[in-house]
Amino acid sequence: WRRALPGSLLADDMGLGKTLQTLAFLSWVKLQMDNGCTSHRPFLVVAPTGLLKNWEAEANKFLRPPALGSTLKAHGSGFKTICQRGWRVAASKLKEAGWVLTTYETLRDKILAFTGVEWAVTVFDEAQKIKNPRAMVTDMAKSLKSEFTLALTGTPVENSLADLWCIIDTVQPGELGTLKEFIKKYMPDGRAAENELLSLKNKLMGQDEQIETSCPVMIRRSKDEHWKEKPEKYE
Repeated sequence: WRRALPGSLLADDMGLGKTLQTLAFLSWVKLQMDNGCTSHRPFLVVAPTGLLKNWEAEANKFLRPPALGSTLKAHGSGFKTICQRGWRVAASKLKEAGWVLTTYETLRDKILAFTGVEWAVTVFDEAQKIKNPRAMVTDMAKSLKSEFTLALTGTPVENSLADLWCIIDTVQPGELGTLKEFIKKYMPDGRAAENELLSLKNKLMGQDEQIETSCPVMIRRSKDEHWKEKPEKYE
């Protein structure tokens, strides 16, 4: 954000506090707004339905009021009623909020309301939901106007390296080239090219020695390294 880059991928293992880290970041950006360092705009959090209550609970637990400002739940029957009054009305309601919580399905189906807003930060929780470059929800995610985009997932690669390309292309468009170029370099036979994986990791994590000012696109911590008090695992 300080370097005016378009976005980042937070890929910590599950249980290491991606939600809390993100809320702390949003709170810091809100402080920059209040100090006049950047324009006042709302935040958008897109997450699976079952996780939206957790976002509210974490914000109420860890952030001091007024925290991120007023909360608008842009999903369910209440938001559907707002959208029935027109996309401009819905967009104006979104603009008035401090932060907006919505689902991937609502974003896909009510996209005209969300593209009518310029967001300060857009957060995609469980970002593997936008791993498919051919899915409509991925297209809708990439169509948003946002100063900064943050993707959260502990599993950026589920089925193939193409998942990772799609998520990175959402937060930093063009960083890994086109999908065709990416597949040619990193998946020439339809599988991950093992000899290229280390260079890809170094590139994403800002550890490319050939680029002096390299900045990480992806930040990742593992449980083994950062959760010493984790319970013992039995198999």
